[in-house]
Amino acid sequence: MGSCVFCNIVKGVENAWIIYEDRDTIVFLDKYPISYGHILITPKDHYSDIVDTPSGLVSKAFLLARAFGAASMEGLGASGFRVVTNKGLSAGQIIFHFHVHVIPRYGDGSSGPITPRAEITSEYASEVVSRYKEALKSEHVSRLLAEV
Repeated sequence: MGSCVFCNIVKGVENAWIIYEDRDTIVFLDKYPISYGHILITPKDHYSDIVDTPSGLVSKAFLLARAFGAASMEGLGASGFRVVTNKGLSAGQIIFHFHVHVIPRYGDGSSGPITPRAEITSEYASEVVSRYKEALKSEHVSRLLAEV
């Protein structure tokens, strides 16, 4: 899987702004976010999509999405969030390594204080990673994360 960008992130060959990782999964900022705090959750092992991925890892990814969605509300001020995965090119999948998007939304359903789909800057990434990591320490989010 040398050409898989997510496998290269896991191996440390490709740079990413990592917020969280454990033995099986990694959570990092989307390089071209559609909202402020848009993150990706993916297994470290390569599986092409949700159908190809073992059920335990699919479940874990969605439990992490729940915790990080809550973290986006506590740490970034989001008023809600979307959880999305795509299966196949026709559904919008462009990286064929299973992943789940957590897409924070703000008061009026907007993308927040960013230009959607612009490449993130180091300043933006550093701020968002810091805010997520702080939110992970909150009682509510840490309890959700403990259930993963």
